[in-house]
Formats: sequence, structure tokens, C-alpha cells
Amino acid sequence: MLIFKCFLVLFFLLLAGFYAGAETAFISINRMRLKYLVDNGNSRAMLVARILDRPREFISTVLVGTNLFVVSASALATSIGITFLVDGRGFGRSEVTGITTLIMTVLTLLFSQILPKSIFRHHADSYTLAIAPAIQISKFLFLPVIFLIKIVISPFFWLLGWNTDVFRGFDNDERIKSRKDLELIFQMSHEEGVLETDEHDMIRSVFNISDTLSREIMTPRVDMVAVRDDIEVEDMIQVFETTGYSRIPVYSGNIDNIVGIVHVMDLICAAVIARDVKTLMRKPFFIPETKHIGVLLAEFKKEKTHMSIVVDEYGGVAGLVTVEDILEQIVGDIDDEYDIDEVSEIIRSKDDENLAILDGTARIDDVNEEFDLDLPENEDFDSIGGLIFFLIGDIPEIGAEVSTPDGKVKFTVEDADSHRVYRVRMEITSESDTVTDEDQSASVNGSRNSDSGNSDSNVRENGDAI
Repeated sequence: MLIFKCFLVLFFLLLAGFYAGAETAFISINRMRLKYLVDNGNSRAMLVARILDRPREFISTVLVGTNLFVVSASALATSIGITFLVDGRGFGRSEVTGITTLIMTVLTLLFSQILPKSIFRHHADSYTLAIAPAIQISKFLFLPVIFLIKIVISPFFWLLGWNTDVFRGFDNDERIKSRKDLELIFQMSHEEGVLETDEHDMIRSVFNISDTLSREIMTPRVDMVAVRDDIEVEDMIQVFETTGYSRIPVYSGNIDNIVGIVHVMDLICAAVIARDVKTLMRKPFFIPETKHIGVLLAEFKKEKTHMSIVVDEYGGVAGLVTVEDILEQIVGDIDDEYDIDEVSEIIRSKDDENLAILDGTARIDDVNEEFDLDLPENEDFDSIGGLIFFLIGDIPEIGAEVSTPDGKVKFTVEDADSHRVYRVRMEITSESDTVTDEDQSASVNGSRNSDSGNSDSNVRENGDAI
């Protein structure tokens, strides 16, 4: 009998917690998501909307439910204490009442307030839809008590001029109030099939612009095409014809000293009378690596330019970013008649889903997303090539093998030179144990291709394209 009564006390406390959690869930529900579900005919969402349309009745329902079961639990606990401690053990009635009150206060706070409210707030959207029928039934069960409470308290609120609606009801004309609301609408539209995958990805890219740094989309220094400031006009024309670019940076002495930008239209218009490239240069636009591309796009418009030179924290040239680079973040790659068909940065094996060929410039976060991995990434590197350098701790040679610290991914360098990694073979293993230091070291089985180090570099300071 004692066990049954103790179980009943706990059951009453959990019921009180249910109503306390319901109050938090209904107040915390995302109104934009609720409106979307109502507009799409979701019956549970419509019921939630009707409940929120009468906030005074809802608050009265959850308060009655909470207090009814808290009082019931406390009364039953006191009865248990008196029966088994006062009558059975000879304790004083006042002592037992005090002990029971202390214990019930702790249990009530834990099981009827803190835990349920925390849980229901964290899952407000799903829990609200699930418990709406129970709240509606409770409202009818408690209707006489609610009506009596309404009669008693209404004059006091009227005299004090207080509004008894502690939170606003559901408004079918709810407006979008934040970026999060808008993102939620697009996500739900995609899940419902209203938005195609490509459309959804494009919209998501627009939101991500404000979080993307220039260094993440720039053409790196080693891939830049630039010319020296002493280049002949005829040679400059040849560079434009060969590359197909419309703007090319000009440097003096070395690549870290960009002194201007030459536009192909300026060159065409002045090719006959121009004596050297310096007279055709426009002022370069420098930006830090950490500038967000959303801000950069606005600055491009303000400065009326389409190219920026990215500099690192030491003032050296890190790369360049163009308007096209930013647009490609939104709509995907934009190819023109001069673009060479590029091999994808990530090529999955058709025979083994755990094998892939990666370009050295492939971004770590893209690989993580593609293969559901957790490859390490920090402020010093964000590409697969940078990760290989970090793991090996030296210039990798062709054939070098290295694994991640958790042993789950193994990399084999397939193409590299003395400056960079071009292609990597990635194998996802089933090992989960931490790899030893010996396993971490690269096992170099190939030989360095010395010729590639001299011929593959894109930076040539001889007056030709860099």
C-alpha cells in the first residue's frame, strides 16, 4: 500500500509537470511555423490556433491542472507521513508536516517545474501539436472551475486596469519578424515539395552570404593571373586573349605589391596610343581575408568595381575576389566560352562509397557535408590540401599516406609538387580507435616529382602571366 501511494504522489507531480510544461510550450511555439501548418490544413495546428485564440481560458486550464495535482500530491504525501511516522513511529505531527513540506517542495520544483518546462521549451513546436487534444479535453473538464475563477478575478483586474491575457493569441496575419522565420518557411516549403532542391540551395546560399568570408571563395595567390608593370602593351593584349579574363592585376617587383588593375576595355580603347600598361591601370581595391562577402558585394557596388585584392594579416597578397565569385556562391558555377571544363573537386567512387578522389583545393566543410564526416578544420587551413600539410607536418610527397587522429579517414597523396597538394585519395575506414603517433606519420612510398615543382607553379615573374 505504501509503494502504491508513493507511486501515486509521483504520478500527480508528473501530471502537474505536464500542465506546467504545456504552458511553456504554447508560449514558446514558433508562430510562423504554426501559421504555415494552419494554412496547409494541419488539424492539430488548427486546434493549437484555436486554443491560443483564447489565452485567458488556456492559462486558467494549465494553472488549474498544475495546482490541482500539486495540492493532491502534497496532501497524499502528508497523509503518508502521518500514517507511517506519527501513528507508526511516534513522531510529532508538526515535525512530520515540516519534513513532508520540505521534501515535496524539492520534488515539486524538480518534477513539476524545472524539468518539464525545460524539456517542453526545447521541443515546443512538436510537443504543442502532440498535447493540444489533451489540453482541449482538460479545458472542458475544468470548465466549472475556470468559470468560477473568471467570475472571481475579473472585477479585480477591471479595477486595477490589468490585461488578463498574459501572452498574445494566434494571429492568422502573423508577419515575418526575423531571418530565422524566413529560413524556416523556406525549409518547410522544401520539405513539402513546394521548392525544388536547386531553388532551396540557392535561397540557402543567399542566407549564408552574410556568414561567408572572402578567404573562403577567393582565387588563391598561386592561381592568380597577374602581370608585371613593365609588360608591353602587345604582350598584355596576348594575356587577355589567352586567359579570357576582363580584368588582370598588375604588380611591381613581386606579387605582394599590386599597383593596379587593367580592364580589357581600357586596353582596347587605348591600345593604339598607349605606350605602357601603367597609363591604363585603375586603382586596386584591397580587402582583408576576414571581410564577409555580403558586405563586400555592397562595397563593390559603392566603389563601382568588380575585383578586389585580398590581403592577409601581414599585408601580403592572399588572392583575389570578383563579383562573379560572389554570384557563384548563390547560383553555382557560371561558365563562359573561355572557361575550361573543370573536374569536380569531389569524385565519389562508383564501386565503393567509402572511396573518393578529392582536389587539394576542396573545402573541408564541403567534404564533411558530402560524406557526413568530422574532419578537423581551424583558422590556419580550410582545404583538404591544408589538412594534409597539417597532418603530415611536412611537404607531402606523391604516395604519402596519413590518417586523421580518430583513424576513421585515410588520405593518400596522388599528385603534388614542392608547393601544394593537387589530388588526394580518401578512404573512409571503420576504425574508431585513436591512432598512435606512428600511425599519424606519413609513410612515404613515392618519390618527389622534381620537374613538376619547376613547371606547375602559376607565379612567374618574367613579364608574362602569373
